[in-house]
Amino acid sequence: MADIELTPAQKRKLKRAVAALNDVRQELQQEHPERYINWYLEDTGNLNLMESESHDRDGDPQRDKVIEQFSLDNSGGGGW
Repeated sequence: MADIELTPAQKRKLKRAVAALNDVRQELQQEHPERYINWYLEDTGNLNLMESESHDRDGDPQRDKVIEQFSLDNSGGGGW
């Protein structure tokens, strides 16, 4: 584990933020049950709310399925 520890207040703040992200995704999923609503974090810090998988079966990115894109500073995930 890392040497840095979160304060209880920081941990609560992060939990609220993640819960809010999960809530809005679930809300959209309920409104659009025929879609697969999910989050995709790019290696560039783009946090994409998607209406489908991030990549198709051939591994090609599905950028046209981004509902909204947000910037999550100093983060990274998969790359397209």
